[in-house]
Amino acid sequence: MGNLKFVQFLLDRGADVNAEDDYRCHTALQKAVKKGKLELIQLLLDQGAKVKKGALQEAVKAAKPELVQLLLGRGAYIDKGTLRAALKRAADQGNKSIVQLLKQQDMLKEVASEELVEGLGGTWVRG
Repeated sequence: MGNLKFVQFLLDRGADVNAEDDYRCHTALQKAVKKGKLELIQLLLDQGAKVKKGALQEAVKAAKPELVQLLLGRGAYIDKGTLRAALKRAADQGNKSIVQLLKQQDMLKEVASEELVEGLGGTWVRG
């Protein structure tokens, strides 16, 4: 049985889609994002997985703009610290497409202090 079918099997039998592991408190969604498993991510989201900040950070860390966009579109948890960290990581990686996606978030003006803007290469965040 493949991973996708196995996960569906477990969910069909009442497994908690938002359960966290005992070691690092990661959810199945965070782990799927880390591994870039798009079909599994879609399944988990369709089954009601909450998009916690760790999932968005994993997508940015993996430099996967399509995952960042998907998670943002599915209501990814974003607070000032999450957005600031995601912007910094994407800029440090030179990932302009992810920076552009993050720039569309409403709270960008609140987190993009002059120091952060300059540290990210100015126009990437401002423009």
